[in-house]
Amino acid sequence: MPSNRFASNLPLFPLAICLTVAVSCDKPQPSKSTPAPTTSIASSAPEEPIELLDKAGRDIRITDDEIHFLPGILAKPEDAERRAEYAGWLEQQSDPRAKFLRMGNTFDRLSFVEWVESGALKSELDYYAREFPQVKQEVDERKANQSLRNSRQALASTFKPSWVAFMTTFGCPFELMFFFDSAGPNVVRQGDPPFSEQLGTRGPLVTFEYSFRTEKSWDPGLMLDMRFLRQLKLSNCFYGPVACPVYPFICELKNPGRPLTARDILTALHANRFKSRYITELDVTSIEKLTHQSGFDLSNDDEIHNDFSAQLIFQNKDEKKDQWISDSIGTHGILKRSVDGKLWYVLLHTQPQRFGPLPEFAPYVILFAVGKSPNGDRLLGVVSHQRCGNR
Repeated sequence: MPSNRFASNLPLFPLAICLTVAVSCDKPQPSKSTPAPTTSIASSAPEEPIELLDKAGRDIRITDDEIHFLPGILAKPEDAERRAEYAGWLEQQSDPRAKFLRMGNTFDRLSFVEWVESGALKSELDYYAREFPQVKQEVDERKANQSLRNSRQALASTFKPSWVAFMTTFGCPFELMFFFDSAGPNVVRQGDPPFSEQLGTRGPLVTFEYSFRTEKSWDPGLMLDMRFLRQLKLSNCFYGPVACPVYPFICELKNPGRPLTARDILTALHANRFKSRYITELDVTSIEKLTHQSGFDLSNDDEIHNDFSAQLIFQNKDEKKDQWISDSIGTHGILKRSVDGKLWYVLLHTQPQRFGPLPEFAPYVILFAVGKSPNGDRLLGVVSHQRCGNR
């Protein structure tokens, strides 16, 4: 089985709370399984107008006739007839994207196996396959369609990233979110996440169940947002006791026509039970500094703020040099520069549970780093989770 640093016998981290003694210390240390943050990614500069490239490298503009198909696919990606109609129209134009569409839209969902294979847990895949039947099933399915997935990936590389990003995210049906980490798949119980609407995925993209489910939700800027999120080089949540993947995230935002407040962010995130002893004013446009120490303790205090030094998804301090890291470098810097305004960091606890003699506490937190899209009324950013305490 995986070594102790990934399993239940986890080493104590500052600000982790032992089940027998409550301890409050300094900032959590990085997970030993978390790779170093990426320092650069491909440019996320917007493209105008939207253009596509075929195999010959020629520019193909999305015509009004083609745009007619995209809102319908966004609203009902599970409708095979709409996808087939679009593919048929592309075939009439001798467009090779038709073949890509006919390959289906089930290849791009979040994959526990893919995450394990691409990181420090690669050698533990056999263990997970033995312990979890759904992992064994996924391993077998991936082996069976490996050739088709390779062909599809090669074909996608010949098209403009904006179109591919849209079709591999919002071109996929909504599926419920099953959080996974180094403890295994489905670690957060259904019903425990602190949202009034189901959190789930469209391909590898995390969003809410009823976001982007009408044709009016479509606009050309959505393709730019998808390209940006698909280009982000994401790994694991940097701080915390277990290795937890970081996912691209987007949701709809009812733009109030003014600078966003903390309440606007929580409303867009469908947070249904925000509770904090320290953050009591939500109708503010910034919360630059926390008045308490952030971390994975048992206090059940939720958080929303703009303090990079207190967020827990990205590395913010070089512990060896005892120096704070600039928020303008790495993937975080790319994300910060690509939103309209500032990034908001949100920490929400899952449904409290009882463990032994201790009072009820939330076993997990859901973490966001989000900001307003410059391309439309949307929040975009990343989402992850972490384990509270040292269970």
